[in-house]
Amino acid sequence: MDVGIVKNNNISVYLTLFGCLFFSYFISSIIPKGFFRLISLLPLFYYLAAVIHLPPVLVAAGSLILVISLVNYAAFEQRQRSSSAAESLKKSVNFGYVAVEILVSSVLICVLLCHQNEFHPKILLVIYGCLVLLGVDCLGTVSNLMLHFTVGLELESPSDRPYLSTSLQDFWGKRWNLTVTKNLWRTVYSPVKSASAAVVQGNKLLASLAAVTATFLVSGLFHELLLYFLTGGAKPTWEMTSFFLLHGFCVALEVAIKKKASNGRWETELPLWVSGPLTIGFVMLTSFWLFFPPLIRSGADKMVLEQLRTFAEFAGIQC
Repeated sequence: MDVGIVKNNNISVYLTLFGCLFFSYFISSIIPKGFFRLISLLPLFYYLAAVIHLPPVLVAAGSLILVISLVNYAAFEQRQRSSSAAESLKKSVNFGYVAVEILVSSVLICVLLCHQNEFHPKILLVIYGCLVLLGVDCLGTVSNLMLHFTVGLELESPSDRPYLSTSLQDFWGKRWNLTVTKNLWRTVYSPVKSASAAVVQGNKLLASLAAVTATFLVSGLFHELLLYFLTGGAKPTWEMTSFFLLHGFCVALEVAIKKKASNGRWETELPLWVSGPLTIGFVMLTSFWLFFPPLIRSGADKMVLEQLRTFAEFAGIQC
């Protein structure tokens, strides 16, 4: 991919993004929070059609997530307190972890760029899985640090070392993609739980299980939509949705077992050296089965690698 094309597309993406930011600020200043403000912000979703077809995919996908979060916050004024975000940043940033994440991610990317065609497909899946786990955490932490030291902004970290998760509930609720998790908690989990509680006559466990399942269903449908745009309108296979529904069922089962165990005073805690590998192993294996195949069939992995190669060449690194 030509470096000039990448540069021009980046400029187009970010000019449009800044326009969306100013539009959101203007709308939120003149229309009270709630449904009508949300309706007035819906034109921002035209932004998706503008950026999602522009390479690089990394920029488009990141901007997509940012705009969706922006609409949610601007419509309902559900912002995090700055003091809480600052405290979260200080707690979550461990420079030892960051250094290791950057080093391992850089090595894996270099290996992929230089020897991609030499690996067995299963080995490629393992490398992709490691890069996703490390990359989101690494990029989020580095971006927050840059904002903190350059303009003094304190943002909550989007993830918290997901590779250290000790359960699926820990992975999805406390470590992975926390920005989206909190949005889904407010917009899907809490309303569904309240509505379900009335249907199941106040049974908190059943209401929680219904809310967990609904939350993962919405997340799966969102990923299907994202994949639809990234692939230029390819017919959905519903593998992404199946991946999230499977994890939603497993998280709901885990919550139910823990609830029963705590009431019956069972001993449910596993040693970290057992629960950690089991959790990450399950996430990786199910992603190899349902998450990565539609991405690979669409050629999204090769597209991202090509863009990484272009960025490396732009930085003067030859692979």
